[in-house]
Amino acid sequence: MIKGHLITSAVRLSRTGQTCYICPYTLDVPPVGASMDGDTLSGIIWPEPRFTENCNQTITDNLTGLIWAKDAGVPKVGSSSYRKMYWTKALDYVDCLNTVGYLGHKDWRLPNINELHSLIHLGQKTPGQWLGTMGYINIQYDWYWSSTTQASSTDRAWVVNMCNGMDNYFGKTYKIEDFRDAYVLPVRGGLLGTQAPAAVWKTGQTQTYYPGDDGTHQAGVAWPNPRFSDHGDGTVTDNLTALMWTKDANLGQFNSRFSSALYYIARMNTKYSTFGYSDWRLPNRNEIRSLVDYSNSSSALPPLHPFMNVRSNYEVEGTLYWSSTYCNSIGDVWQLIMFNGSIDNNDPNYGNGYLWPVRGGHVEF
Repeated sequence: MIKGHLITSAVRLSRTGQTCYICPYTLDVPPVGASMDGDTLSGIIWPEPRFTENCNQTITDNLTGLIWAKDAGVPKVGSSSYRKMYWTKALDYVDCLNTVGYLGHKDWRLPNINELHSLIHLGQKTPGQWLGTMGYINIQYDWYWSSTTQASSTDRAWVVNMCNGMDNYFGKTYKIEDFRDAYVLPVRGGLLGTQAPAAVWKTGQTQTYYPGDDGTHQAGVAWPNPRFSDHGDGTVTDNLTALMWTKDANLGQFNSRFSSALYYIARMNTKYSTFGYSDWRLPNRNEIRSLVDYSNSSSALPPLHPFMNVRSNYEVEGTLYWSSTYCNSIGDVWQLIMFNGSIDNNDPNYGNGYLWPVRGGHVEF
């Protein structure tokens, strides 16, 4: 792919928000042929303005087409409860909003995990604080519920932290040992066919665990069929995003520190022209997350995927995959846990991770 050329795909991934080069590891500069997220800048450029405040106390995200409630502090509406609550209560709360026609609408939903992640600005130390400058009010630097169930442990649901952009999963009710309350930020719109620059795609979850959850709405752009195209030359294209990945998800039997991952990418591009290409990169956080199927309980990838050597067996091996995105709030690098699809941070100087090179997609300058 020539830089700047868009390959047809179901969705276009957006940039993460990182726009400057940050070196969180011991090297002064990355090796020639490898770059950090802030250098590569892969993904759709965010529109300006990113958000539009509407006259009815809602905010439209011009990047995704989603419409959010302006008040992120869970206001008391009608007979609903307010502030932090457990997951099933959060879904009941949104149902109450629809019953009373909150802000003039009756199609609110609890956002799925992909929708909630779309609000995270990874160039900011505290994403919630940034959202406060974009027009949202009462943003809590805390956990917010998604409507998506954690597939390998269905008594838990995914949450996203507006303080640092991390995700996790909490028990759904107070009866679960790891139960914790979280906040609610209702969303509407963003359905299939939106003309937004970077529409959000479906999570893959189709089973309903409670009325109004991710399986109920299945919001987002549908995955193409087939989802992946195996080119028979060691590369695979994801037809959802137009990203090309190496078929081998453990290229070079690699499990090492972050600087070693960058050196490996550099050798792929400058010495070997691996699989006929010399523009491989370490995927940014949005790109590595785009592979996740939140309905799959055996690994983070969709069933029947064509990849080989995917490191997803938690009992036998580590399942952490490096991204190229720096964690602003902590000083680490973001990783995808391939066992279940969660996002975590790891020390680039001491922590290990696997390497999965990517190329293509959409790059704008």
